Amino acid sequence: MDTHCRFKNAKMVVYVDGAVGECLELILSKHPDLQGINFDLPHVVKNGLSYPLLMAGLEHVGGSFVDDPIPKGDTLLTKWQFHSCTDEFVIQLLKKCWNAPSQPGIPGTDLVTRATFTSDMVMLALPPGGKDRTLREVEVVARATGFSSPKVGCQVLHMWALELYKTA
Repeated sequence: MDTHCRFKNAKMVVYVDGAVGECLELILSKHPDLQGINFDLPHVVKNGLSYPLLMAGLEHVGGSFVDDPIPKGDTLLTKWQFHSCTDEFVIQLLKKCWNAPSQPGIPGTDLVTRATFTSDMVMLALPPGGKDRTLREVEVVARATGFSSPKVGCQVLHMWALELYKTA
């Protein structure tokens, strides 16, 4: 995360399904010029509002990934969805991301990173229809919604930060 420069020109990062906001908060702490919106289900956001590390520049917004508009931002992030949901849901979510209004304009070994990885594994195991997607499978759902083929922004061990861009 310290060396990942894709946030260089960003002003507002929207984290779709960001849970209580700890990952977005980590991103904002490394990139203090950014603002962030943590978008998750209302009951999850309610828990995030009491999260002890809440920082300036981080806003929590509750809503449905399917029924509500995704908040406006120039960079959208999602983490769980590619592994924990069916292809149909991922395609539906990516369509919402595609239609979201845009705004002009490295994992470590610390406790937050280890907890996030553990949560990834739990999400992979629990939801019906969840699966670990290959890069090719991510490409299929990305292209089905008008995004470019995924690009690997950075890779640490077996974890990748994938980037999808609108293909206009």
